[in-house]
Amino acid sequence: RKGGRAMKRKRRAETAGVGQPALARLAALIRKNEPVLFVTGSGISAPSGIPTFRGANNAVWANWIMDWGTRARFLADPRTWWNTFWLPAHVVAYEDQPSAPGGRPRTRTYQPNAAHSAIARICQRHPRTAVVTQNIDELHQRAGLPLGQLVEVHGRQGLLKCVAAGCPFATTESVEAPPMSLAFVEALPAEAACDAAGQAPSEAVAGSPRAVQLEGPLPTCPACRAPAMPQSLFFDELYESHTFYQYRKVRRWLRGAKAVVFAGTSHAVTVTHNALETAAERRIECYDFNLHVPEMPSLPDVVPPLTVYHVLGGCELTLPLLAALVEDDSGRIHEGIDSMWREGKSTLNVAALPRRRGAKKKKTSRRGGQQR
Repeated sequence: RKGGRAMKRKRRAETAGVGQPALARLAALIRKNEPVLFVTGSGISAPSGIPTFRGANNAVWANWIMDWGTRARFLADPRTWWNTFWLPAHVVAYEDQPSAPGGRPRTRTYQPNAAHSAIARICQRHPRTAVVTQNIDELHQRAGLPLGQLVEVHGRQGLLKCVAAGCPFATTESVEAPPMSLAFVEALPAEAACDAAGQAPSEAVAGSPRAVQLEGPLPTCPACRAPAMPQSLFFDELYESHTFYQYRKVRRWLRGAKAVVFAGTSHAVTVTHNALETAAERRIECYDFNLHVPEMPSLPDVVPPLTVYHVLGGCELTLPLLAALVEDDSGRIHEGIDSMWREGKSTLNVAALPRRRGAKKKKTSRRGGQQR
């Protein structure tokens, strides 16, 4: 009987994903202004040129990020932390005048792509649709997503927070980051020189961005003058550590959603795990827009198995199709989706995410008991 059940599940995974009924149901939910929650990760911003931390095939880079991306590392030596970790990992700089000696750094800026625009368009027209993003790049806002329908659960670049206990800027308020005085240095740390494609430092080519470091005073809190660090959730911190992350609102949105849509996430953080568990408990459908089927976390025995519809392809291609499907239910859009699938640009398949009885938990980075 056990073998029979396994074969039945396998057949379901192979056959349930043909055609577009699942996407049509999702589009209908959004069109009816039912509560639908998008959970977005770094894969949605990759087409804009922003490297993904977990998407690169480079274990050295990933380990370096998780080792340095902590409050404890910052407190041990703030200047070294800024210059060795945060600036190399988050600031891409070029010479303002490459042909002139002594040119000043010019930081690269990024633009929203078609995936951001598609989600923004959906949210503008359907106010019960909301977004929880793991990204700190502000591209959702710049694409026009209403702020009341967005939670930046991992923070926002351009803001700072205090590290002194008892200071309001440590728990409830944020500091606008002042312009930083940057200077070029000879080389990046070896681990930080890996790019989004997982290149080794030795593969750098002419015209690559140059390493920078912070000149002058370190950023400090305007209230207590303690060191200030970026308004970002680090690997040894809790979601509840600062009100900016709005985790109570995230939980409320999850409890009320009729469907959860993941886009460009590796499912390696607590918010995605909580979303899957809540969806299983409430027996609502989940959709995953991604380049490939990600490794899904185990769910507790107390929740039922969960079906996840995987829409495979670049988010900048697949999410605009979803937006078009929401806007036009006449059937014409279905022809475009059919064509895209036939050309191999995108696929739809289904996987049942089962309970894993007695499964050992994977070792993961946690922030005071909360996995990022």
